[in-house]
Amino acid sequence: VSAAIARAAASPDETICLVGESGTGKEVAAKRVHELAKHSGRFVAISSGSTVIDEALLGRAIGGTLYLDEIERMDRDGQEAVVELLDKNLEIRFIAATTANLEALVSDGHFSGALYARIAERQVEMPSLRQRRSDIPILTQHYLKVAAPERHFDWSATFLEKLLLYDWPLNNKELRAVMQRLTLLEDEIKTLRSAHLPKEIRKRVRQPSDERLRSSAITVHAIPSRDELASLLEKFGGSVAGLAKHYAKDRTQIERWLRRHDLTADDYLSTTSND
Repeated sequence: VSAAIARAAASPDETICLVGESGTGKEVAAKRVHELAKHSGRFVAISSGSTVIDEALLGRAIGGTLYLDEIERMDRDGQEAVVELLDKNLEIRFIAATTANLEALVSDGHFSGALYARIAERQVEMPSLRQRRSDIPILTQHYLKVAAPERHFDWSATFLEKLLLYDWPLNNKELRAVMQRLTLLEDEIKTLRSAHLPKEIRKRVRQPSDERLRSSAITVHAIPSRDELASLLEKFGGSVAGLAKHYAKDRTQIERWLRRHDLTADDYLSTTSND
């Protein structure tokens, strides 16, 4: 839970506006605010593409949270209706979400200044996935597990590198969709490689500007580089136990690293004879 979301949940009567690109998890964040605030009522989500807020849905939100998605799309009649609801001080926590710069829309006359003043009490910025690349390995594991809880996947270093260097224009939503597609691969595939990624990602991924960026793509997930592991395999004569002792890790973890780097310990077995 981000500090901003936790602080927002701590003020149960405060209207919140979540600002961020499409797919950054604004509705998930809104639900988390609702859960943390321990509202007695329901979480009700409404698409702001319509003019009228359904009264039945509004009634269900009493004592809970009303989430207004893409509020920038709401027409003036709908905006005025929301202002009236806010003025009634109903027992409802209002959370709005937008992908737009509402302040600019107000200046252009395309959004109600009165509504903006009300929902701008607390604005929470939802960062894009490319702004928090270090979250990508954790999210990747999570989405794979959710889509296929019965399967366990490892991945190669180049697979992770592609994920970290891609800009993810549709953010979490796009990453989740890609992982769902990968869970449809044949059951015998245990290690995900860059070749398994969709062609559009492989084509659009930018190349590392230098070796440091390339290395960071691997070390974000605390995985030794391929060269480092190969050097140690040679030093320890292909002994996985030797690597495990060196890194203070169990054998399973070492074997997982080797698979991700497409290394085979047998290729480094010592040929020295014991006469």
